Amino acid sequence: MKVFPWANAATLQTELIELQENLALQESHCDPVTFWTKMVTAAGVPLLQKMALQILTMFPSTYCCDSAFSTMNMVKNAYRSTYTNEHLHQCLRLALTPFKPKF
Repeated sequence: MKVFPWANAATLQTELIELQENLALQESHCDPVTFWTKMVTAAGVPLLQKMALQILTMFPSTYCCDSAFSTMNMVKNAYRSTYTNEHLHQCLRLALTPFKPKF
């Protein structure tokens, strides 16, 4: 209840029981993201879905931030300590972009 203060324990327990009894969802075999975004919406368990989506998005967002911070520490080392913010921004942009050039 500390992490999700908006959650009501009784409502979540009722929604969990409804989710467990749904035969269509029991037979669906898909990844967790598809399950919680596409399959559960029709089941009518909005609080449980909101909680699951917040938990699923918690870790990728911290991973991206930690990865960018580690990359910045590698780019701005003792030999490159005189970089301006603009130089650092451009170096990080090159290091973190998902773009793959086709030479």
